[in-house]
Amino acid sequence: MALYLQTYKSLQSDYEVPTLTRAGAIPIPSPIPNPKQTYAEFVSLTEKDYQNLVTKFGQKHTDAIIEKLNNQKGATGKTYKSDIHAIRNWVIEAVGAVPIKAPKPANTTDKWKDCPTCGYVMTTEERKVGKCESCREKESE
Repeated sequence: MALYLQTYKSLQSDYEVPTLTRAGAIPIPSPIPNPKQTYAEFVSLTEKDYQNLVTKFGQKHTDAIIEKLNNQKGATGKTYKSDIHAIRNWVIEAVGAVPIKAPKPANTTDKWKDCPTCGYVMTTEERKVGKCESCREKESE
């Protein structure tokens, strides 16, 4: 059985004692965690998590999400193991952030088109007018 470079704390002392390795044995590197960046005084996220929020909710809502969590943590002194999980758990709902709709590909030739105001799938008659019936009723009020 190959011996790998391992360290352990000695029970009698506070320093690490390395063990010997067999010649030619390759030590297994430890995984490097994703470094977190500070986006507010009390909020730290990885760059990937931050970019996912911006992609999903836009810059304006992402800033509001981070500000809401920062204010809550600063006011109460509460800490979380993971800020991104707190954001997913309650902050998005508290801010009222709505995910951005993914744009439809330009080359599609769907016979159904969405209302430009509310996104409702319009009938043939509504497509001729350019808005769905409920949006036209709201305009006439």
